[in-house]
Amino acid sequence: MPTATQGIYPPAPCTAVVDAEHPSRGYAVFKDRAGRYQYLVLPLARITGIESPKLLRPDAPNYLADAWLARMYTEAALGRPVPREDIALVVNSAHGRSQNQLHIHVDCVKPSVREALQHALPHLTRTWNMLPMRLPDAHGRRYIARWVEGKRLTINPFAALAGHLGDKDQMQWHSLVVAGARRVDGTPGFILLSTRAEADATPENHKNNGNSDNLHDRSCAIARPDPKK
Repeated sequence: MPTATQGIYPPAPCTAVVDAEHPSRGYAVFKDRAGRYQYLVLPLARITGIESPKLLRPDAPNYLADAWLARMYTEAALGRPVPREDIALVVNSAHGRSQNQLHIHVDCVKPSVREALQHALPHLTRTWNMLPMRLPDAHGRRYIARWVEGKRLTINPFAALAGHLGDKDQMQWHSLVVAGARRVDGTPGFILLSTRAEADATPENHKNNGNSDNLHDRSCAIARPDPKK
């Protein structure tokens, strides 16, 4: 991001740069090469990934809250507002990501994933628990999940997950998903999800490598008026 901190606009190759004068908390929005509607949010600061202790500091920027606001770029690409239930943010595990710089995927969820989460929603609380069903991704992986109430993301999901894992596990093995949601009574909020990579996962054996981007639908069919287009 050579122009990201220089105040040059347009900040190519980025779509946007926010708070460039404060790299310790600023971030860039970048159009992902995958799909027409997926964007990435990347901190300007050097942060390796989900396992970075920097994300757990009390004064850490809430990059996932920033990424939720950045869904407007997906909406702009679609040319229409998108219901919160149709959007999810994904951070992959250290073993399932493509680069060692924190990047948050912003895109539409698969219709089948949204349906599964709507069925699970009445059972979710503010405590992490295993989902009763496997999510309909490419491999039917198991996820833990919890509910977060609010129109905006006011908690730090990285800290929420790390607090649940405690000393029994390590963040590097986990993905983190923030899916927009709305309860039956109309209360807006988010579903936090995480799946754990298997130590012996390889591309050949198709075991869980902690990549959750397959919950996304890069065609964004759920939000398009004519899915055939």
